[in-house]
Amino acid sequence: MYNKVFGIGLNRTGTTSLSMALEFLGLRSRHYCSCTCDYDSTSVEDIKNLDAVVDSELKYQYATLDILFPNSKFILTVRDKDEWKKSVLRCGLEDDYDEHIDAVSKYFNSSSSDKLLIIDICGGEGWEELCVFLGKPIPSQQFPHISRGVING
Repeated sequence: MYNKVFGIGLNRTGTTSLSMALEFLGLRSRHYCSCTCDYDSTSVEDIKNLDAVVDSELKYQYATLDILFPNSKFILTVRDKDEWKKSVLRCGLEDDYDEHIDAVSKYFNSSSSDKLLIIDICGGEGWEELCVFLGKPIPSQQFPHISRGVING
Protein backbone atom coordinates (compact mmCIF):
# COMPACT_ATOMS: atom_id res chain seq x y z
CA MET A 1 0.00 0.00 0.00
CA TYR A 2 1.18 3.51 -0.72
CA ASN A 3 1.73 6.22 1.87
CA LYS A 4 0.83 9.45 0.01
CA VAL A 5 0.07 10.54 -3.54
CA PHE A 6 1.87 13.56 -4.95
CA GLY A 7 0.78 15.29 -8.15
CA ILE A 8 4.02 16.76 -9.44
CA GLY A 9 2.92 18.08 -12.82
CA LEU A 10 3.36 21.71 -13.77
CA ASN A 11 0.46 24.16 -13.64
CA ARG A 12 -1.97 23.89 -16.58
CA THR A 13 -1.35 20.16 -17.17
CA GLY A 14 -4.60 18.80 -15.69
CA THR A 15 -3.71 19.15 -12.02
CA THR A 16 -7.15 20.43 -11.00
CA SER A 17 -8.79 17.49 -12.75
CA LEU A 18 -6.34 15.12 -11.06
CA SER A 19 -7.07 16.54 -7.62
CA MET A 20 -10.81 16.20 -8.15
CA ALA A 21 -10.38 12.61 -9.39
CA LEU A 22 -8.31 11.70 -6.33
CA GLU A 23 -11.01 13.10 -4.06
CA PHE A 24 -13.65 11.14 -5.95
CA LEU A 25 -11.57 8.00 -5.29
CA GLY A 26 -11.78 8.73 -1.56
CA LEU A 27 -8.40 10.37 -0.98
CA ARG A 28 -8.17 13.49 1.16
CA SER A 29 -6.57 15.73 -1.44
CA ARG A 30 -5.53 19.34 -1.50
CA HIS A 31 -4.86 21.24 -4.71
CA TYR A 32 -2.34 24.04 -4.40
CA CYS A 33 -2.40 26.20 -7.50
CA SER A 34 -0.44 29.43 -7.74
CA CYS A 35 -3.12 30.85 -10.09
CA THR A 36 -6.26 30.15 -8.04
CA CYS A 37 -5.30 28.79 -4.62
CA ASP A 38 -6.03 30.35 -1.26
CA TYR A 39 -3.10 28.50 0.35
CA ASP A 40 0.20 30.34 0.57
CA SER A 41 2.40 27.27 0.85
CA THR A 42 2.54 23.59 1.58
CA SER A 43 4.19 22.32 4.71
CA VAL A 44 5.20 18.85 5.79
CA GLU A 45 2.65 19.20 8.60
CA ASP A 46 -0.11 19.83 6.02
CA ILE A 47 0.95 16.76 4.07
CA LYS A 48 0.82 14.54 7.15
CA ASN A 49 -2.93 15.19 7.43
CA LEU A 50 -3.69 14.54 3.75
CA ASP A 51 -3.65 11.54 1.44
CA ALA A 52 -2.72 13.54 -1.65
CA VAL A 53 -1.18 16.89 -2.55
CA VAL A 54 -1.38 18.21 -6.10
CA ASP A 55 0.22 21.19 -7.86
CA SER A 56 2.23 22.34 -4.88
CA GLU A 57 5.47 24.25 -5.08
CA LEU A 58 6.81 21.00 -3.64
CA LYS A 59 6.38 19.45 -7.11
CA TYR A 60 10.04 20.31 -7.58
CA GLN A 61 10.96 18.50 -4.34
CA TYR A 62 9.87 15.00 -5.42
CA ALA A 63 13.18 13.44 -4.34
CA THR A 64 12.80 14.86 -0.83
CA LEU A 65 9.14 13.81 -0.68
CA ASP A 66 10.17 10.33 -1.78
CA ILE A 67 12.52 10.13 1.23
CA LEU A 68 10.18 11.79 3.76
CA PHE A 69 7.16 9.73 2.74
CA PRO A 70 8.39 6.25 1.79
CA ASN A 71 6.15 4.09 -0.41
CA SER A 72 4.41 7.14 -1.88
CA LYS A 73 3.13 7.39 -5.43
CA PHE A 74 3.93 10.26 -7.78
CA ILE A 75 1.80 11.43 -10.69
CA LEU A 76 3.33 13.61 -13.39
CA THR A 77 0.60 15.25 -15.45
CA VAL A 78 1.68 16.26 -18.95
CA ARG A 79 -0.01 17.69 -22.04
CA ASP A 80 0.80 18.75 -25.57
CA LYS A 81 3.67 21.18 -25.16
CA ASP A 82 2.33 23.81 -27.59
CA GLU A 83 -1.08 23.78 -25.87
CA TRP A 84 0.63 24.01 -22.50
CA LYS A 85 2.64 27.05 -23.64
CA LYS A 86 -0.53 28.83 -24.78
CA SER A 87 -2.24 28.05 -21.50
CA VAL A 88 0.59 29.22 -19.24
CA LEU A 89 0.97 32.44 -21.21
CA ARG A 90 -2.70 33.22 -20.47
CA CYS A 91 -2.01 32.63 -16.76
CA GLY A 92 1.29 34.51 -16.76
CA LEU A 93 3.24 31.49 -15.59
CA GLU A 94 6.72 30.42 -16.56
CA ASP A 95 8.29 27.01 -16.09
CA ASP A 96 10.67 24.89 -18.12
CA TYR A 97 8.38 22.10 -19.31
CA ASP A 98 11.02 19.84 -20.86
CA GLU A 99 13.46 20.29 -18.00
CA HIS A 100 10.86 19.31 -15.39
CA ILE A 101 9.64 16.23 -17.27
CA ASP A 102 13.19 15.07 -17.99
CA ALA A 103 14.31 15.52 -14.39
CA VAL A 104 11.28 13.66 -12.97
CA SER A 105 11.62 10.85 -15.51
CA LYS A 106 15.34 10.41 -14.81
CA TYR A 107 14.85 10.38 -11.05
CA PHE A 108 12.13 7.74 -11.09
CA ASN A 109 13.77 5.63 -13.79
CA SER A 110 16.77 5.33 -11.49
CA SER A 111 14.63 4.16 -8.58
CA SER A 112 11.34 2.36 -9.03
CA SER A 113 9.08 2.87 -12.04
CA ASP A 114 6.02 1.63 -10.11
CA LYS A 115 6.21 4.86 -8.08
CA LEU A 116 5.59 7.17 -11.07
CA LEU A 117 2.60 7.55 -13.37
CA ILE A 118 2.91 9.91 -16.32
CA ILE A 119 -0.61 10.80 -17.46
CA ASP A 120 -1.99 13.11 -20.16
CA ILE A 121 -5.39 14.06 -18.73
CA CYS A 122 -5.77 16.91 -21.24
CA GLY A 123 -5.18 14.37 -24.03
CA GLY A 124 -7.92 12.02 -22.80
CA GLU A 125 -6.22 9.68 -20.33
CA GLY A 126 -8.03 9.20 -17.05
CA TRP A 127 -9.56 6.54 -14.82
CA GLU A 128 -7.97 3.50 -16.42
CA GLU A 129 -4.42 4.75 -16.02
CA LEU A 130 -4.99 6.37 -12.62
CA CYS A 131 -6.95 3.53 -11.03
CA VAL A 132 -4.59 0.80 -12.22
CA PHE A 133 -1.67 2.81 -10.82
CA LEU A 134 -3.38 3.34 -7.44
CA GLY A 135 -4.99 -0.11 -7.23
CA LYS A 136 -8.50 1.35 -7.13
CA PRO A 137 -11.60 0.17 -8.99
CA ILE A 138 -12.50 2.21 -12.08
CA PRO A 139 -15.59 4.36 -11.35
CA SER A 140 -18.53 4.45 -13.73
CA GLN A 141 -18.56 8.26 -13.55
CA GLN A 142 -16.80 10.17 -16.32
CA PHE A 143 -13.31 11.41 -15.41
CA PRO A 144 -13.46 15.08 -14.31
CA HIS A 145 -12.05 17.55 -16.80
CA ILE A 146 -11.71 20.99 -15.27
CA SER A 147 -10.88 24.05 -17.34
CA ARG A 148 -10.45 27.33 -15.50
CA GLY A 149 -12.72 26.14 -12.71
CA VAL A 150 -15.47 24.76 -15.01
CA ILE A 151 -16.21 21.03 -14.97
CA ASN A 152 -16.33 19.59 -18.48
CA GLY A 153 -17.15 16.03 -17.61
